[in-house]
Amino acid sequence: MTPTENAPPPRLTLRYLLRQIPERFFNVERGWLRTARELLTEPGAMIRRYVERDRPGYANPFSYLVMATAVTLAVHAVTGFRGRMLESFRQRTVESQAQYDFVNQVNELVFQNLLFVSFLILVPFAILLRWFFRRSGLNLAESFVFAFYTGGQVAFLGLSLVVLFLFLPMRAELIASLGMLIALSYDSYAAVGLYGGRIGTVVKVVSAYLLAYAFLMLVVVVATVAYVLGRGATPSEPWNLVRAAEDNVSVVARRLLDEGVDVDQTLRRTPLHAAADKGHAELVDLFLERGANVNARDHLGRVPMFLALAHGHLEIARRLAGAGTDPAVATDAGTTLLMLAVRRGDADLARWALAGGADVDAARADSRQASALMIAAARGDLAMVELLLASGADPGVANGDGETALDMARGRAVADRLRKASAEGKPEEG
Repeated sequence: MTPTENAPPPRLTLRYLLRQIPERFFNVERGWLRTARELLTEPGAMIRRYVERDRPGYANPFSYLVMATAVTLAVHAVTGFRGRMLESFRQRTVESQAQYDFVNQVNELVFQNLLFVSFLILVPFAILLRWFFRRSGLNLAESFVFAFYTGGQVAFLGLSLVVLFLFLPMRAELIASLGMLIALSYDSYAAVGLYGGRIGTVVKVVSAYLLAYAFLMLVVVVATVAYVLGRGATPSEPWNLVRAAEDNVSVVARRLLDEGVDVDQTLRRTPLHAAADKGHAELVDLFLERGANVNARDHLGRVPMFLALAHGHLEIARRLAGAGTDPAVATDAGTTLLMLAVRRGDADLARWALAGGADVDAARADSRQASALMIAAARGDLAMVELLLASGADPGVANGDGETALDMARGRAVADRLRKASAEGKPEEG
């Protein structure tokens, strides 16, 4: 053994530990950062060095592609990019409910199998490069190195489009076109560095990539035809207004209304219920403009404002309140809008309900927090407790188990206030 091999490991220091973290968990020592940097600044030269056997210190091209795909999928999942792209696309192109369902399924399948989809482009791309540049001396395996490295780098560069799409009003079609432009530009830049030449090289690379992309589209078309034939030839299911509202497809909703569909079409609930439930403000405004009934009830006796409040869409709830919702309405289970406003801690909507005649002592027989005062007490909301007592709430109202608001009060201040109100023996007068 050499003296170096017999040497003890270095003494632990904070600097040593901090260096070990990225080395052990992110494999920096295997060249990930160096590979990414050189693929960005001099891709052609870097790939040339790799194929000429200068491989130590670089990440494997296949591993680099897999890592780029994994990071892309993670970013898409965190930002909701896929869903937003689909939403942008369907708003202008989807014509039927069946078409929407199919597009959504295909879109989800593509994103879940993004690495496989990449291979459907990169494999024919590499084969075409070998054919177009057969005089370059690079064999098929080395053409695959080029395809995998550039494919991974294009995936990383494409993450910039996620940022653009999230913060700028850009259509899905434009994002897709920019993605193609990034791929063609970067591949051309890398190819000039690897193969040499200028215009001729760019033309060959662009042609190879577009042909490879056409192959992907052919596979998608064949798979789509097989899917349709497998399901059987059935007529497209027409949109109904409620479903269009649920899926936030405003272009379809507006077209259906223009064609004479009843704005209060009821399928267990109305379109306004669906839009309020999902928080689709644009559709809520559209349905209100077309005369939707804000006091229509769904199959559980709920008005649209109830759903908006229940799911925290407070601005929509305020629009519906201003559009004529009955403040005193209650569901079949006895829940009132006042109770929901109290649960959300919205004093303005609570005052609106009280001023409109809501029963301040209404109670649900099957709930522990049966009344609005009990809900406010359980939340520890002293200001809301004061508002309800000032509006005549009775602190002695009990639920089915005989509990009052005082029994479930959270916080000393709330308990003291309810104890004082109970000792007075009568509701506070406003």
